[in-house]
Amino acid sequence: MTAEDEDQVRELAPLGGRLVALVVQTDLQRPAVLSAFPGLRALAIRVGHPFSGDPARLGALERLDLEVPPGARTTLVGAMRDLGVSPAHLRELKVQGEIEGDFIRWLRDFDQLELLHLDWLALFEPVDLRPLGDLCQLQDLSLRGGEGLFGATWALTARLPGLRALSIVSVTGEPVNIGDLPQGLAALRLEGKLSQEDLEAISRLSALTTLALAGKGAGGVIPDLEPLRRLRISRLDLIGDYQLGKPIASVRHLRWIAMSRTRALDLSSWTDLTHLDLTLTDAWALKLPAARNLRHLRLQDVGQRPAPVTARALSEALSAEAAEITLITDGLDQLPGSWPSSLATLRLSGSRVDDRLWPTLAGATNLRRLFLGGAAVTRRGFNAFLKAGGDRLAVVQLHDSGVAPRRTLTWRGKGIEPIE
Repeated sequence: MTAEDEDQVRELAPLGGRLVALVVQTDLQRPAVLSAFPGLRALAIRVGHPFSGDPARLGALERLDLEVPPGARTTLVGAMRDLGVSPAHLRELKVQGEIEGDFIRWLRDFDQLELLHLDWLALFEPVDLRPLGDLCQLQDLSLRGGEGLFGATWALTARLPGLRALSIVSVTGEPVNIGDLPQGLAALRLEGKLSQEDLEAISRLSALTTLALAGKGAGGVIPDLEPLRRLRISRLDLIGDYQLGKPIASVRHLRWIAMSRTRALDLSSWTDLTHLDLTLTDAWALKLPAARNLRHLRLQDVGQRPAPVTARALSEALSAEAAEITLITDGLDQLPGSWPSSLATLRLSGSRVDDRLWPTLAGATNLRRLFLGGAAVTRRGFNAFLKAGGDRLAVVQLHDSGVAPRRTLTWRGKGIEPIE
């Protein structure tokens, strides 16, 4: 359930112990109103000032998503005390706010935590994370902060052999310098300066199945992902410039936001991919995997001179069972003659999108969502498409199109009527 303010929380009071999850969108004055829900297991709340009156009694709470905004007149410790959170039951804690050492030390008593996400640790001074080493049940840890974050994390992870998911984001872009990592890690996200030695260390995590890397290469060197071929990762998420080389055979999902030093992308040998999400910023050449295996494709090219993509190459990349396609590029030479019959969602934006689109959709009998941006389609062509069966769509959106320049038109629900 969602409550906008304290009055709406009070209106939910008749639910009593039946309410198990609640999102409160604005600050509460008196936390005791939450005590009307003794069965509450999950709570998301924003706290901007100290509560007045008696604290809440949320001893059964298992999941807490807590935000204390900058400049708030309370602390994270104070907010959790006012909520009456019990260390004996809390399993998941997500915190967004100015996290200081006293809060880290206070958390050591919450030894039943299995998931801990801390956003905005100290930016310009090293943080001591060692007290978190007492959280022996921890399986999922996410940290976001600044100077000294990686070094402090490696000192901690050596004491948490049960970790299965780890995310570390350095907003100051520090070198990663990987230290001790639990061998049971299945998911890893790192955002910072990566060296080739870091990639070698990652390649020794035999249980890893999901990997996300973001940032520049240490010393200005573009990292070579060759060591990752030793792993059995199925999902790879990249932000930055990387040398791909030979395919990582186990990868099925590849998402890559390529930066300006990535000028040519050759994915022709990555034939096992089923999901591909590419954002190009300055690439002049692109080769898609020609295996008719992609079920989900998203290609966005924001470069001044977009990489050319032929309709033939696009068709040879798409599976006959493709369900979702997004093409935001002026690099397409022309539209494909047809789309997969299984296609459910199509998003197109580019100078090649005009009234020649409508006949190509005739075979896409499962299409339910169509989004067009900057397309040169006309009102006449759109109406003809609707009359020919296009009214089966559940959502249609035309943004800055020939139908309505500089406007966004959206239809939802069946029975879309032609535009008069």
